[in-house]
Amino acid sequence: MVMYVTDRVDGFTEKEISDLIRASQRLSLLADPRNQRRIASNILTAYLGSNAGPKVLAGQIRRAIAR
Repeated sequence: MVMYVTDRVDGFTEKEISDLIRASQRLSLLADPRNQRRIASNILTAYLGSNAGPKVLAGQIRRAIAR
């Protein structure tokens, strides 16, 4: 979540609001994959442990492949 504030009495101009909306949309494209990877990492670590979890996420361990 992002919040934009101003101390100007009239607030943001329409152009500034438009620019902030565009910037927010672009930020969400960058933040979403990063958040998804963090969530996946946390889940794998919780279920598989701190050793195996990161290896699964990195593709070093796959289902039904024994080494």
